[in-house]
Amino acid sequence: RGAGVQAHACIGQPRRQCLHGAGIDDLDVAGDAGALEPAVQQFEVEAVGVQGELGAADARVLGRVRVLACILARAGDRAAAGKFAGHAEVDQHVVDLLPFGGLEEKLKLGRPLRVKLGIDPTSPDIHLGFACVLDRLAALQRAGHTVVLIVGDYTARIGDPSGRSQERPVLGDDVLDANARQFAAQAFRVLDDARTEVRYNGEWLGKLSYAEVVRLTRTMTVARLLERDDFAKRFAAHEPISLSEMLYPLMQAYDSVAIEADVEIGGTDQLYNLLAGRDVMGQYGIEPQIVITYPLLVGTDGTEKMSKSRGNTIGITDAPDEMFGKTMSIPDSALSQWWELLIGQALPEAHEPMAAKLDLARRLVTRWHGK
Repeated sequence: RGAGVQAHACIGQPRRQCLHGAGIDDLDVAGDAGALEPAVQQFEVEAVGVQGELGAADARVLGRVRVLACILARAGDRAAAGKFAGHAEVDQHVVDLLPFGGLEEKLKLGRPLRVKLGIDPTSPDIHLGFACVLDRLAALQRAGHTVVLIVGDYTARIGDPSGRSQERPVLGDDVLDANARQFAAQAFRVLDDARTEVRYNGEWLGKLSYAEVVRLTRTMTVARLLERDDFAKRFAAHEPISLSEMLYPLMQAYDSVAIEADVEIGGTDQLYNLLAGRDVMGQYGIEPQIVITYPLLVGTDGTEKMSKSRGNTIGITDAPDEMFGKTMSIPDSALSQWWELLIGQALPEAHEPMAAKLDLARRLVTRWHGK
């Protein structure tokens, strides 16, 4: 699915993280090829570690291919993302922008693009990690594009299996509806409601006949579904996977068909689901969407992604003192990412960890609660 996916899938790290870790985050593609050497060496080590059968020569070739794939994809992606948004704040955090060159073609349509984001209504509160994505969407709105929030009231009856080792419990309709309303109200603290469409996927999924569901299932194979990391691990461990869970990526993909999405964004853990949308749209004769992913903010524990189910969140509606206290509790290792994703700045070098946390906590409380 293009150089970017190959680089992401082979190493198991976001493209931006790979390059940054190799010290070539801002490498000039036309510059000295010798600057690639540290990255090539890094990838050689990882390639041998992950694929023990590779010899040193094969590992070196694989390393060069992966690094060059990363750089070529980023060179084109950065230019397109900047043009797409008209704001540097959007493209600076992009991890995946797929397929290569696809966004540039979409922009040639000369109209506002329809940018899709799925919402899980099983939890009513927006936390700082999700607010990062809403900030990216708000920048796209300022550039003239239309945001389409898909409230997954119907897919929530299945439950997104992404990153899960077991099936999610299903909530009642009244709870899902109340959560969705509360979630949307909080989202408009960031988004422009005049440039936002809020749609419930029960509008179209609830009307699919059995024949239409069968047609949808024919757009993807079981082998393709089992490529998902979470499914693959559970299958290998002989743990149960329900058929309803396997339908989830297909149903989410059909949302893109229903609204004719031009672009879909999400966290890096959603890459599989977003790419499935491209596959299914093509099967229905619709121009496939562009896929953009952003980093996952780590939670207050500093290790796992911020998630309500993990109990490591800070909600945008948390009381000021609670928000301040939770921010002060994060480990020093999380400071750099929190500053970059939540403040849009690099961690101040002159700050000691405690001073950096104080500054960060004050900025977050000021943003969400005022001075």
